[in-house]
Amino acid sequence: MDEIPINADTVNKALDIASESTKETRKEIDKTAAKGFSKIVQLLNASPIGRKIDLYIAERPFKMEKALEEMRFKYEKIPEENRIEPSSYIALKCANEINYSLDEEYLKEMFENILVSDMDDRKTDRVLPSYLEIIKQLTPNDVKFLKLLKECGSFCAIEIQVKTNGTQGIKHLDEFFVYDYKNEYGKEKGKIEKVNSLVVDTLSYLNLIENKIGTFYPQREIEYNYLFNNTKVLYDLDTSLYTITHEKCIIEFTKLGKNFIDICLS
Repeated sequence: MDEIPINADTVNKALDIASESTKETRKEIDKTAAKGFSKIVQLLNASPIGRKIDLYIAERPFKMEKALEEMRFKYEKIPEENRIEPSSYIALKCANEINYSLDEEYLKEMFENILVSDMDDRKTDRVLPSYLEIIKQLTPNDVKFLKLLKECGSFCAIEIQVKTNGTQGIKHLDEFFVYDYKNEYGKEKGKIEKVNSLVVDTLSYLNLIENKIGTFYPQREIEYNYLFNNTKVLYDLDTSLYTITHEKCIIEFTKLGKNFIDICLS
């Protein structure tokens, strides 16, 4: 058999043949995939999910108009001399995120606030693009905690610890308990909140809050004791087998967190 000369022309021809073959194969794959996807769409349309999607699409214009009205109201509260054009990046990103967050009120509100803040020359220098990504990582419980902390400024907090008697190990439970120290301490009207540690960990990771474990307000000793005495009863543990203790903490906003709150949750 004669050898095929290897040169630029034969290489290019081989590449062309391979390219055409790949295109044809891709077309067949796409056709097969399209048929499969079509069946999935039909199944979804016949299911509660499909009906929910139809309803969502039908409601979108109304919900978007409502979101625009909310932003218009917030914008009109800015003094006229402080109103400016938003940056293209923030405007386009926020518009896109609002469009996808119409059913998630806690997200939609924050994206609206960022856009409005960027149209206020008193705030625009503090509107950070990274806030857009932070918001997308928050859950409703995260936002609830941020609003509560905004209300109170900072928290007396404790982490409950359970030790099995006769052993060295200590089990940290999955909750923190925080106390609104602005209320009269030692009284029943003091506000005690149970917070999943994942909320505290997430907000700490995002650098919005600082959980100062082992740090506490010495002048608030009564409050820490009140907090511990009112939360340890939640754990029905045999005191002959277990010892319940607690670690005192202070939870407060970081500098970044304070700015985030002012821009996104004002």
